Amino acid sequence: MLYQTVWKPSVEYPLAQSFLSEKQLRKIEQSSMPKLIAKCGYNRNTSRAVLAGPIELGGGGFTPLYTTSGSGYVLHFLKNWRTPAEDIGKQLRITYAWSAFQAGVSFPLLEHPHKEVNYVKGKVIPATRKYLAAIEGTIVLDTKYIRPKLHEHDECIMDKAISMDFTPTQLERINCVRMFIGVMYTSEICTIDGASLRPGILNGNHNTHEYVITLSTPKQSKPNRRSWDLWAKLVTEFTSDGTRLKQQLGRWTSDHSKSGRWSAYRLRNKVYKYTSIDNNNHEYWEVYEQHGTHLQLQDEIDVTEFNPNVTSSIPVYIDLLDNGKQYSSHSQAEIILPVPAAKRTHGPMVKWDSFLLSQPKWIKVLLEDVEFYTTDDGEPDFYSLQSAHAEHGQLLCVSDGSVISHDMSFGWILATPKGTRLVGSKGPCNGRGNSLRAEGAGMLSGTLFLSILSDYLNQIFNIVFISDNA
Repeated sequence: MLYQTVWKPSVEYPLAQSFLSEKQLRKIEQSSMPKLIAKCGYNRNTSRAVLAGPIELGGGGFTPLYTTSGSGYVLHFLKNWRTPAEDIGKQLRITYAWSAFQAGVSFPLLEHPHKEVNYVKGKVIPATRKYLAAIEGTIVLDTKYIRPKLHEHDECIMDKAISMDFTPTQLERINCVRMFIGVMYTSEICTIDGASLRPGILNGNHNTHEYVITLSTPKQSKPNRRSWDLWAKLVTEFTSDGTRLKQQLGRWTSDHSKSGRWSAYRLRNKVYKYTSIDNNNHEYWEVYEQHGTHLQLQDEIDVTEFNPNVTSSIPVYIDLLDNGKQYSSHSQAEIILPVPAAKRTHGPMVKWDSFLLSQPKWIKVLLEDVEFYTTDDGEPDFYSLQSAHAEHGQLLCVSDGSVISHDMSFGWILATPKGTRLVGSKGPCNGRGNSLRAEGAGMLSGTLFLSILSDYLNQIFNIVFISDNA
């Protein structure tokens, strides 16, 4: 009684926001837990694993503080991430985006928590990743905050760094150089043809106008010489002789200018060269007509009249000869255009029953009796649900559960705000009889169906859940 009603609530309440280290949490337990264990009738020398086990399995039920704090990190993260319109949701996204930019890796931080990125500063994301790694858990987010590749065979610089034998301090030094330059992929430190490193990129003496990051980036002071030496050691690993890349980068992707701006682009037989005067107070594009490799100035247009992100243009290199004439090379890598999605031949909407048979047992149990009300034959029509959502801006998911003795069941309905039923399901619930468990199963079943719907259509849905006591 003392542990459950007094000590546990008072100590555990602030843990999810404290971000104390595992060592600090053990120190708190050591100062009071031995006495509490003895008062509760257990031998103080009993194995801590036994004492931490659930009471139903013969354990003591003394939850370790590290487990309580870690699960609190995860629950608070999920709860706040799902409220993007609230201030706390916006702040959490800013925090995660900042951590993702600082990490500079090509994988989502919470989907791969076992991959160490010890050079990332902060409390929330590092602590959440550490606990997810300890429990072998992952969190898949709807927004990754990862910059796209610029070239077909692009490589992420920090992915390479963490795979090498660098210490955490050395990784931090290398990352400081990367953030100072503002790059993430090898494309951003290479020549436009994707064949070699840009001159001066190993020591910071490169041409900073050839490629300029247009994203908002953290302020990073210029690193010292030791950091540049480590950076040069890493970057030369991409090359065969210190300059030429081991593998050329290949064709451009359509995202070559999503994160930055190259100095010039070619679109059909015209070349657009970016020019700024008076510290970017006046920006414009010089438009050249290309005759072979010779460029002839045709016009000057406002910087807003040409957007390389929405055209099929590709970056090019312009060379100014001694006679004042400008030339552009023909041998530029072509662009990779997005390929339209192929018609689906499998999945939940093609054949719901076959799809369900391929799922784990717990999913089958929760979704084995789904009924689709939008078609006469009962076959799924996800596009009808998508249209209803587009029409009303949201859908309602009403669920309930009940228990008689230890027999439990649940049910849920997905409908429009006007009451038109779209999908419904019902089924049994396993476990010890409890109305909250039954109602929780109803919400889980509905949420599971909606996650399948969202994944299939690649769309986020606005759903209002209604359920008593759950």
